[in-house]
Amino acid sequence: MPVLTFMGGPNSDPIINTTTLTSANWSSSTYTITGLSGVTATSTQVILPTTTMTQEQYEAFAAAEVIDNGQATGSITIKALGTVPTIDIPIRVMVLPF
Repeated sequence: MPVLTFMGGPNSDPIINTTTLTSANWSSSTYTITGLSGVTATSTQVILPTTTMTQEQYEAFAAAEVIDNGQATGSITIKALGTVPTIDIPIRVMVLPF
């Protein structure tokens, strides 16, 4: 079985940023999330639902069908291929340490 080795060593933890995608901050079908610790131009991150996300928020996020649309130090940009959310959606951005 393969073992993942993180840059900081096998005991490194990912960095988890919690934020909210506010419905008002979508620009056309894109959204830039700023102020993210650990994000660089080449980092790997995953967007996850929060543990407090409601069913309505989950369904809106799923319907958005978001994809990666670029990144820079401290920020990522996502693009909605589906329906742009009309409600605020709490998310976690987990930056992987490898």
